[in-house]
Amino acid sequence: MQKFSKENLRITKFRLNLPATDLLLPCKVDEWLQIAVRNQIAEIELQGPVNYKLPRFLFRAKSLRSLCWTNLVIPYYEAVDLVSLERLELWRVVIEERMLLHIVSSCPLLKDLSLSNCSGFKNIVIPCRSKLEDLFIEGDLPIDGKVILETSSLRSFEYIPDDDNNPWPIISNRGLLRNLRVITVYSVSITNKALAELLPELDSLEKLEIAYCDMLTSIKISNTQLKQICLEGCYRLLNVVIDAPCLKEFKYEGNIIPSLSITNSSQANCSIHICIRPSYFEVGGFCKLKKLLTGLNRCNVLRITLPINLFKVSQMS
Repeated sequence: MQKFSKENLRITKFRLNLPATDLLLPCKVDEWLQIAVRNQIAEIELQGPVNYKLPRFLFRAKSLRSLCWTNLVIPYYEAVDLVSLERLELWRVVIEERMLLHIVSSCPLLKDLSLSNCSGFKNIVIPCRSKLEDLFIEGDLPIDGKVILETSSLRSFEYIPDDDNNPWPIISNRGLLRNLRVITVYSVSITNKALAELLPELDSLEKLEIAYCDMLTSIKISNTQLKQICLEGCYRLLNVVIDAPCLKEFKYEGNIIPSLSITNSSQANCSIHICIRPSYFEVGGFCKLKKLLTGLNRCNVLRITLPINLFKVSQMS
């Protein structure tokens, strides 16, 4: 690396995976990162050692475009000048809320932010001046923690907590989600009413994925841009109504057969996959399945999956 520096050769990517136990490594990492920054580093992937605090000079590296950090600590620094940063991935990173906000606010080109099992903050705030397009959050937020969206630039939002029945975290003023094209939520306590109020705001939505949201019992989806819908593991869901004329793919997976109504215009060019996985399938289940199939006679492709042990069927006719 020093040879590259002396010959004025640019270092494009720096990847380092360190053991967590070597206490002498942090000072060496600082030296290596300094050389990389001097050589106009564009991408850094850095994992460990645990509790390693990222140095101040790294946040003034104007050449950085992509950062992926794991098992690190990000202290608060007043000066953040990552003017070229486009992508930031943080995995099991400790970062204060004000520092996270500072980075998102100070990086004019930041488009992609991933936070996986990070700590040190309560809320995730995406301010109005941010140009963020893709936001991925994995892991539980603190109690009463919120995702506060103040920007209309967001195109994709994915929220996948570890535990079940997490509160619906999003706070956004009406109209700010109008450009959202993809939304994926797992294991959140979103109600029928909350979802019904949210969907009309998503004018540009193309993909909707809802999984393991057990408070949902009835869903009505009406959207002219929607192309993909996936409903999985919502075990109390009894009624689904879909009016989406551009729909290309619909997937339902659960242990009950809901009352499913898809308009003919929505079925015209649509591939439909229904996966029923009950532990016990009685004659009433087949009656519901027959009723379901009757309403799906206009779709392009229909796939029905019944992964059950037929020896457990009580009656068949």
